[in-house]
Amino acid sequence: MSRRKCKVILFFIWLTALGVMVPWLVYFRHQPYTTSRQQLYVCYDGWPSIFVQRGYYVGVMFVCCYSLPLAMIMVCYGLIGLKVWRRKGLGAHNSSTRLIQRSKVKVLKMLVVVCVLFSISWLPLYAINFWRVVQPEMPQDTQHALSEIVVPLAQWLSNSNCCMNPIIYCFFSKKFREGFRELVACCGCVKNPKALVVGSRVRFHHASTSGDAHTTIIKNGSTHYGMADMATL
Repeated sequence: MSRRKCKVILFFIWLTALGVMVPWLVYFRHQPYTTSRQQLYVCYDGWPSIFVQRGYYVGVMFVCCYSLPLAMIMVCYGLIGLKVWRRKGLGAHNSSTRLIQRSKVKVLKMLVVVCVLFSISWLPLYAINFWRVVQPEMPQDTQHALSEIVVPLAQWLSNSNCCMNPIIYCFFSKKFREGFRELVACCGCVKNPKALVVGSRVRFHHASTSGDAHTTIIKNGSTHYGMADMATL
């Protein structure tokens, strides 16, 4: 896929997200709520009718923001997993074949975990919104428990999904961990940017005054590389 197509797809994704949230800007209001200590402002939704409210929460929010993305993730990741599983190594020996097979299984597990965590993270919030729309009349203590405890926890769980994928990739992929450590080192987020830790391997670059002497030390091994060997690592 070209860079231009990626930009077009991203543009329409953000445009769709903006369009879905426009009703919040139109129909949501805030009113003062006075307590014994202070005055607060509470947001509430003032829909023109119950049918519009149900149509938005069920047809737009639940379908467009949860069901459709979940279905697209499952289909895309399923195709990726199928592509990975069918790929065969060229001229691979038995040992390398077993290694490739383990890598395939790890990739499939990672894709399944991403899909499952997405569905689990967002389902409580949309289920609560769906229930509140379908069953607007509920006891006061139930409404209080939802507003004070259940809904904030569901919102926290759904928002936490935004940071889960890098953690999943880091847990399942050694290359992702190596790339992340290299990125951190390049950004100057480590005390000694010349010491680069990659998995169980440690690269230490030592430059002389002439700039032509580089040394690399490999942990769990006694190999020392010169500058000419760096290009082959």
